[in-house]
Amino acid sequence: MTDINQLDEKALVALLQAGQQAAFEKIYALYRERLLGYIFKLVKIEEVAGEVLQEVFIRVWTNRASIDKNLSFKSYIFRITENVVYDYFRKIARDRKLQTKLVAAATSDYRHVEEDIIGKEERQLLHNVMEELPPIRRRVYQLQKLAGKSYQEIGQELNISSSTVSDHIQKANKYIQQRLRAIRSTYIFLFIWIWRFFS
Repeated sequence: MTDINQLDEKALVALLQAGQQAAFEKIYALYRERLLGYIFKLVKIEEVAGEVLQEVFIRVWTNRASIDKNLSFKSYIFRITENVVYDYFRKIARDRKLQTKLVAAATSDYRHVEEDIIGKEERQLLHNVMEELPPIRRRVYQLQKLAGKSYQEIGQELNISSSTVSDHIQKANKYIQQRLRAIRSTYIFLFIWIWRFFS
């Protein structure tokens, strides 16, 4: 009897094409976490990510006979994933409730903005928003959030009180969070509008 765990991916795909449930379950185990993380980054809602993942593997099983085992299965399954996600966004374009839910999910992570800025593009976005702050507030924010200085150290350096430093930080955080929410919402609705236009 063939040991599924000893087979390479190409052999697994061949067994999947033959309708072997064990091969399907092994492929699911191999790709589940990677796909789920990728989907969640796109849809921002854990429940939806799980539903999309389920649909991806339903399509893999349903179309197993047409899989070309000589081509990259990884590319194949990620292409299916992207198609299912696109279908989800087309559905959003026709459903205002889903639009509201997606925007809420995409903007909820900005309560602690300095912890959520990840990647080059995100850092650049934060930098651009920081540049909109009044000069003294921007400097206070940079010293505290980026240089890691205490309120007292900042006050001494800029010749202002610690309470004034605190006020600048609070107002800077509030402004940055609001601007990032607005920018993200604009990106999401633009994406939705594009899909509505081409759907």
